[in-house]
Amino acid sequence: MKIYPKMPCSTVSSWKQSKVNRQLCRFLKKINKCKVNRDDLFVYLFMLITIVVIVFIIILVWRLGGDRCNGQRIKQALCKEYNNGVITGDLCYSICIEKSIPLHYCVSETHSDITYRHEESLIKIQKYPAVETLPYPISLETFQDKVFQFLQYNLGEIDSPQLFDRVLGFTDFNANGEMNYAESNTLWQLLHTREFFILLIFQDEASFPKINGTCGSAYAYDYIPSSPLYQKKSDVNPVMQYFFPNYNQWMLPSWEKRAQIAIGLLELSSILTESFSTKFYMCDIKHTNFGVSTDFEAKVVNLESVMSEQQLLHSGGKKRCYFDSECSYGIGCSMSCDVNSRTCSNVPRRPAVSFICDILRDYVLFDSPEDCKFLFESLISQCQSLTSLNHTISHNVIPNKIKDILWNQVKNKPVDWLKPRKKRSVVQKNVPLKKAKKKLRV
Repeated sequence: MKIYPKMPCSTVSSWKQSKVNRQLCRFLKKINKCKVNRDDLFVYLFMLITIVVIVFIIILVWRLGGDRCNGQRIKQALCKEYNNGVITGDLCYSICIEKSIPLHYCVSETHSDITYRHEESLIKIQKYPAVETLPYPISLETFQDKVFQFLQYNLGEIDSPQLFDRVLGFTDFNANGEMNYAESNTLWQLLHTREFFILLIFQDEASFPKINGTCGSAYAYDYIPSSPLYQKKSDVNPVMQYFFPNYNQWMLPSWEKRAQIAIGLLELSSILTESFSTKFYMCDIKHTNFGVSTDFEAKVVNLESVMSEQQLLHSGGKKRCYFDSECSYGIGCSMSCDVNSRTCSNVPRRPAVSFICDILRDYVLFDSPEDCKFLFESLISQCQSLTSLNHTISHNVIPNKIKDILWNQVKNKPVDWLKPRKKRSVVQKNVPLKKAKKKLRV
């Protein structure tokens, strides 16, 4: 630090008597009082750098491992309801009592919920209750009637008693064959979360993640590591795309494994339209909303885009319109505007399977085997051109032919060819297991 020479104020004043010079004189006096030698300067500089590094590390640790979403307040409110007997669930004890699920790794946050990652599960906690708590006390008959009316409103006429039994059976969290208030209230909150409602309905289907536990309005389901399904050329960095035109295809699985995934995608279109008395639509069908499990099963990762025909009717059936663009709720739920009634129809212009065939063209067609490539491409084109005006039989016949082609290519594979290979442990590789145990005891 430069040390300014001492000088009397009168010397400075002799140059020019002004207010600015007087302030400068006082400033020089203050600086001369804080003389610092070179060694002290290095010490202070080192301390400053150390403080900056420590602050940077703290911020980095907080961003990577801390609760970036500030969800501890919501967690405390959840545990308070659990301790008061208002809610329950098989995750409540682990979250609130054992604290074995810390909820630190925040994946995303929206205006309505926070998503955490814990081991191989995603845990979603609602910021605000989707519905008011049930009145206390409530009889079993009253609760069953409320659930039936809820299902009827969202799904239409229910002709599947198994679905009603599955929903009510999910309420028995402690598996004692009885239903208490906390269990009823928990199920009532979960049913009003659209994502959980879809998960519960399609819990037996391979294309949907499995529910791993609940606590009040919070629920956990399988984490799908490989998402999105693939990258389009438009998703790749332009520089990489210029030097490596096929860069987006490098990380794809083998064609046979992609064929197995494609079969699952085609079966999904049948599941959505044929599983229950009502049809379901996926309003945002694109490659980014699908993932792949470790055993190469196609999984839906954007569950909120799945809507029943009844829900779609509530959303747009009574909506006034003048153009088709006013009746769009996503690429998979783009409907027509009736010119006469000026209302939106409740049938999308393109069936779900046509959008899935859009995905298959980019995902499996480009390197398909030569002996089936011509027929495969022809069927894909026919599938892409399907509309709601085609007969429903066409919506099934063409996808079934595509599945037959894909299945003929993989049906002779070993039974366990899709299972990930287990790594042999060092102990098993070098010495027999019994001898290894003896050595460990020693």
